[in-house]
Amino acid sequence: MSDKSIWSYISGLISGGRPATRTSRSETVCPKGHPMDPSWTSCPRCDAESRAQEKSSADAASMTFRENVDRSSAMSRNATITPGSMPNPDPAATRLDAGDEYAPARPRAASARRKITGVLVTFSWERQGDLFILYEGRNVIGKGDVESEGGRPCDVLLLTDGTMSDEHAVILCRAGRYELFDRQSTNGTFADGEFVESTGVELKDGAKIKTGETVWLFRKIESDAAGAAAGPSHRDEPRERPSPGEQSRVL
Repeated sequence: MSDKSIWSYISGLISGGRPATRTSRSETVCPKGHPMDPSWTSCPRCDAESRAQEKSSADAASMTFRENVDRSSAMSRNATITPGSMPNPDPAATRLDAGDEYAPARPRAASARRKITGVLVTFSWERQGDLFILYEGRNVIGKGDVESEGGRPCDVLLLTDGTMSDEHAVILCRAGRYELFDRQSTNGTFADGEFVESTGVELKDGAKIKTGETVWLFRKIESDAAGAAAGPSHRDEPRERPSPGEQSRVL
């Protein structure tokens, strides 16, 4: 039995139990040519075909989504590794390329170290004492930043003395000379009890410096003396072997 005969039979059952034997010109059909009862508002065959089409479309969309997910997972597992680099143990981690604007900045090269030329020691605030190293060039003493040099911290930074100015004094070490200058501080700068002007005074080894309520002991370090102290002592020198005549006299 053909599809048309089957639908004619079903139409006959719905319309009153009489199967339709042959499609006449006067019977009602849907836009697709399927026979319909005049009392029907929609074609059951068209409705069935529409539902089947919707199910096929949904299945195709679901399959496409699964394929995309599988492809993305495979790409993340097979990430490209640049020659010479180590593989990333965490596949979920984000790799930062060299051109990424959010990549961490590379550390700058450290500036050249200055030569050590002396030390400042104070016992005004700590029983154990505070020691600061002086370097060749300018050494700013204070409790804040050096505004005249871009706001960098003081070289001899002591935060515990509230009576000291942010940029209180400067010790200048150059060409074997040591000089102390006041930086127009509020409470002044003193060296061995003498007031220090902004024009400066020469510092002697063992001088006592006062800035605010802090008293410092200044000791200079000369590179020649340090080199001599670090040289080999006479105890480390090998002893000369006595001659055979001297050995016989000793025996």
